[in-house]
Amino acid sequence: FRSGNLCRSPMIATLLQAAVPSLTVRSAGTAAPLLRPWHPLAVQALAEAGQHVAGKAHRLRRADVAAAKLVLTAEGAHRALAVRLDPSAENRVFTLLEAARLLRVAPAGVGLGPEALAAHLAGALRAHPAEHVDDLADPMFGDIKQFRKTREEIETALAALVPALEDAPA
Repeated sequence: FRSGNLCRSPMIATLLQAAVPSLTVRSAGTAAPLLRPWHPLAVQALAEAGQHVAGKAHRLRRADVAAAKLVLTAEGAHRALAVRLDPSAENRVFTLLEAARLLRVAPAGVGLGPEALAAHLAGALRAHPAEHVDDLADPMFGDIKQFRKTREEIETALAALVPALEDAPA
């Protein structure tokens, strides 16, 4: 279940929701085994970061992509599938690592929100179209060390995105 909504996506969603509680964050997988519990090591790695959560797999649907202002995926294949589900979402779908990389080359303002951040990222991608592999390694068959490493990579990437996603300063 390489795209099963059991490890990376739930970790991304949980950590993003914790960092920006005002956002509505959902997690889904491109080939999710419906309602299968999240991987226990993903749950453990999240708990070690203070996030005591659990959940079940959900499959990405066209309606999910269409409704989202910003879609963050774990790997390029997921990005491509999301855009295939809703071609109008091409400028709103990025891998998490791609979004963080683009923000390093084209910093965004604080408090943009998901819609404006997606527009900013799309512009940055057009301005900096270099080829990159922005896939987050899948820890599915690894040990807790690999899940911790994945969590840390997610936390690092989110640190670049969170200021732009937080509520605008008063």
